[in-house]
Order: sequence, then C-alpha cells, then structure tokens
Amino acid sequence: MVNWVNKSVLGGQFLHVRCLAHIVNIIVRSGLKTMERSVASIRNAIRFVRNYNSRLDTFKKCVEQEKLQSKKNCVLDVPTRWNSTYIMLDTALELRITFDRLAEEKDVKYTSYFEEDEELDDRDEEETEAVVDSRNRVGPPIDEDWDKAEVFVKYLKIFYDVTVRVSAQLHPTSSKAFHDIVARKAELDD
Repeated sequence: MVNWVNKSVLGGQFLHVRCLAHIVNIIVRSGLKTMERSVASIRNAIRFVRNYNSRLDTFKKCVEQEKLQSKKNCVLDVPTRWNSTYIMLDTALELRITFDRLAEEKDVKYTSYFEEDEELDDRDEEETEAVVDSRNRVGPPIDEDWDKAEVFVKYLKIFYDVTVRVSAQLHPTSSKAFHDIVARKAELDD
C-alpha cells in the first residue's frame, strides 16, 4: 500500500477533465462569433428602445397595437454572458413584429438612430468588433438578421438547457453529463 502514496493512475495523464459548462461556453462563443453582425443589429434595436422612457412607452404602445400576448419586455444582454444573449434574442424574436412597426413610426426616429455614429468610447471591446467596416451603428435588424437569430436561438436553447442541468447545486450532475452530451449531439445531427 505504501507504494501507492503520491502516485496516480498513468501518471495523471488522463485525469484532467474540463467542466461541461465551460465546454458548452466555448462552443456557444464560437457560434456567436458567426452571428456577430445579426446579434449586434438586434442588440442595437433593443438599446434604442431602452435608452429613453419615451421610446419604451412608444414600444409598449406598438406591442398593444399588434395585440401581442407576450408579457415580456426588451432585455439587453451582457455580452460576456452568452446565456443572457440567448434570453435577449429569444425575447426579441417574440417582439419582432413590434420592431418592424417601430420602424414605421416617424416620430421616434428609429431608422435614423442607426445612421448615427457609434459611440465607441462607452462600448466594451466585444461590441466594438461588431461595428465591422464603418462607424455607423449596426442595424436596424433586417429579415436576414431575424431569420438567422430564429435558427440560432433553437441551438442556443439546447445549450442553455444543458448548462442549467449540469449547473445544479443540490444534486450530483456528473451522471447526467454523458447522457446530455450524447443527446445534444443527436439533436444537433438532426
């Protein structure tokens, strides 16, 4: 028994296992980079609505005029937390028709907001990368942005659910990890 002290199986070569939530984070961040422009345009549309109470009131009136049943309100994401980006996109998709209606409202200057120069000083590094080739704000979201977001949200939901399951604090999650990985791979393959 003394020979086993300070020894590990195969010299510890195969004992380093990354946290599943961290692996999911890496995968999702990679996907978000491919969606950068579309996400930025939707984020900027939400920022437009949330920046002033008068705009938020106008947005709420548009929701009422469209007779949407959603009780959700525009939420901005925290760009360093992908799960908040998922929630932002999911909510924005429910309110998509309202953003289209907002573009028709002449007094709120929704479209002209995106022609203004982006204020780079108060943005973090991730957001400034989304300003791509010009200093104009990215947006307003076009049909292509909404369509991409709709498909992407379906994938993000898969990863969001996995993260919630394996981040539980009151019960062990390691036994669920393998099942989740296999099940999610099957979902993504379909």
